[in-house]
Amino acid sequence: MEDSYEKIEHINQILFELATGNFDVACEPSDDRNEFDALIVGINMLREELRASTVSKNYLQSIYNGIIDMLIIVDIKND
Repeated sequence: MEDSYEKIEHINQILFELATGNFDVACEPSDDRNEFDALIVGINMLREELRASTVSKNYLQSIYNGIIDMLIIVDIKND
């Protein structure tokens, strides 16, 4: 079993990964149901929310980029 310092370091590493956009990291809570497990459950919920909002952000960015690519300039005077 990890001591408190190791648990905090592990949680810190997961938070760092989430902050850099790596949503594939996860941590399973133990059967102890202590304060660390409550943090882990909260972090896992945050991870899912970040994943969902990032997908939406990327989707909207791709739509925006597609609209910019479709811009057509027409010269009415035909010069």
